[in-house]
Amino acid sequence: MSTVQERIKIAMAAVGIHVANKIRKKPRNKRVLLIFQQVFGDSIILLPALEGYMELYHKQRGYGVTMICLPSIKKFLTDVASIPDSLNIETVDFKKFVNNYKYFKEIVGQYREYAEISIVMGSSLSAELFSTTICAKERHGLISCFRTKWPLQMALFQRLAYTDAVIPPVGSMMIERHGIMLRHLGLEDYKGHLSTLVPQKRLISGNYCVICPGASTPVKRWPIERFQQLADWIIKTYDMDVHLCGGTPEKEDAEQLISLSNHPDRIFNHVGNTTFKEWSSIVQYASLVVGNDSATLHIAAATHRKCVCITGIYDKYMFFPYKVEKLSEGETLPTTVIVDKSCAYCRTKGYFAGYGNKDCKAEIKQGKCAMCISEISVDMVKLAIEKAMYV
Repeated sequence: MSTVQERIKIAMAAVGIHVANKIRKKPRNKRVLLIFQQVFGDSIILLPALEGYMELYHKQRGYGVTMICLPSIKKFLTDVASIPDSLNIETVDFKKFVNNYKYFKEIVGQYREYAEISIVMGSSLSAELFSTTICAKERHGLISCFRTKWPLQMALFQRLAYTDAVIPPVGSMMIERHGIMLRHLGLEDYKGHLSTLVPQKRLISGNYCVICPGASTPVKRWPIERFQQLADWIIKTYDMDVHLCGGTPEKEDAEQLISLSNHPDRIFNHVGNTTFKEWSSIVQYASLVVGNDSATLHIAAATHRKCVCITGIYDKYMFFPYKVEKLSEGETLPTTVIVDKSCAYCRTKGYFAGYGNKDCKAEIKQGKCAMCISEISVDMVKLAIEKAMYV
């Protein structure tokens, strides 16, 4: 059976399960199921909200709380974050869930009657589909305000997935969105704030800079030649070694940066070669962190490093620039380099970055970054670094 056939079969089965759930007896087991489908950077932003959910449901109302997430996210959070012992974390392969009917049936069988309340913490097709199959009395969801590649399916499952949905305003950051949901559910005094990670053992001595030249998608990646120019300038201006961090898919970018550099002996490549704990340690002891919108920059923000994020306006304010509702003493927000354009929020208006801009769309199709990122010059980032270093 082809992938498309599998997806159609799964979608039809999900609708059938949803209809059957309407007459099915709802669980009364004082359990809450938190559904989180996102990846590393999103999981760091989520941490204060997790504390909020534990406060609201476990401490105040006596519920058992379970979060389901990707296996890699469970490992990541267990290694770098302080997770309450009372929070149960289980794993689901969400990509397989929407593409493999046998696995879909297995997961539905496991979680259909698992909880009295379910909450989707960040909208996606797989999360909406999952919630559609849950036989819970209350099914809450934080609906994304941008469209997807599958708008009809998303619209269908958003209608079926929730008994109660919250639509955040366009331009609200994820920290704010989690706060909107928690206050909606009853934690009225909750204020979104910066995350905190577990201190790690220091691995690198002295002052150094971390550069993250990669990102989850080419759309977000500032040209590698500019990162090379920036790295050489940092080495010369601040007399700091540069350490490169990121995931395995970004190894080629890191190797190219070093090959172009005038100071290759002062650039150290850790891309794809660290554990989660080592990655967190390298970032949290850096004197400066610079990079694209990625998990490395969220780790830097959570460990209160001086950091500069290079980002676009395709989903402006969703992740950067940071907007928090409470800032504690000694905490600083990341410095963000961003070019404002009339085509901002293109992922809100359309299905993808570059929507409504033919030239930008053509660049993205060639595997390049969005034009709002390519228009960021090296000098603009230098100015942002100087500002961050002297705050």
